Amino acid sequence: MSHSTGDVHDSASPSDGWLKQFSPRIRTSFGLIFRGEYRRGYGTPEALLRRIRSRLIREYYPNAVWAAGTRNAVHVSAIDEQYESALQYAMWIIEDEQLPPEEREARKAARRPPTPGQLAYLTGLGYQGAAPETHGEVSREITRLKKEKEARVAEMRRRFSATKRAPATGAQSQPHKG
Repeated sequence: MSHSTGDVHDSASPSDGWLKQFSPRIRTSFGLIFRGEYRRGYGTPEALLRRIRSRLIREYYPNAVWAAGTRNAVHVSAIDEQYESALQYAMWIIEDEQLPPEEREARKAARRPPTPGQLAYLTGLGYQGAAPETHGEVSREITRLKKEKEARVAEMRRRFSATKRAPATGAQSQPHKG
């Protein structure tokens, strides 16, 4: 097994790193496989990669089919040829799995593209800058704009309320002396 360092990795966003070489469908499959095997007790990056590699091989051996171009062979080769990058991805999965669910969801949202509905809502709130690139960025802008709007409405209510309670200023009507 070759353990050369792959040059594709970014721990902040695994889809831009080692996984980028795969289609979105395969990235999703790999993510599910890595998470599933971690949850089954393969808790170190090395153990996780060994388990996944053997699982990919085992799935094809019962049929005695192992050709260089098969999907699983390509995946095993990616692990072997870019071992350090695959190891970094395994570490990222373990770290991500150990986060509380709300933090994991926030981390996921930070990588996901914004939805058309989010962008439309953002525009409806009066946003006029360049479109945010991620779901998380849009969510933060929506929250910020809603808080600003709530603060403006609260200030307007406070001023209106203060105006209603304030005594009238100006000329007081005097009885007419004739």
